[in-house]
Amino acid sequence: RAVLGRRHTTVGAWGFLLYIVAFMTLAAAGEWMFLPLFLFFAFVVVSTVGENLVSIPGTTLPSNVAAPGEIGAYNGAYQTMMNAAWLIGMFGGGVVLSAVGDPLILWAILVAPAVPASVLLHLLARKIPTKANRA
Repeated sequence: RAVLGRRHTTVGAWGFLLYIVAFMTLAAAGEWMFLPLFLFFAFVVVSTVGENLVSIPGTTLPSNVAAPGEIGAYNGAYQTMMNAAWLIGMFGGGVVLSAVGDPLILWAILVAPAVPASVLLHLLARKIPTKANRA
């Protein structure tokens, strides 16, 4: 209910920001052993909220911008791209995990794609109709 009436693109960008905060906090807790148990539980809460925020526009925005007779095609293309990105992410993440030793640098590299994703969501907000961009 907290996101009803807000722009999908803004909700998604906040979700990405929460992902960045959660994973960098987890990296810092592991690196410096600063309240690791507390920060792990905080990580779970913040990353879960981030995932929920990202999933809202991810599941409805493609349908909202599709032509009435093309909703299935838009959702199919979107899911294909998401699955391809997931596969590339798994491979790229494995390469990073095996190549980088410092946890802070490692997690910074792993969450770096969230930054251009947020920027692209803000650019997209200018291009799509306001009605299609509302949760």
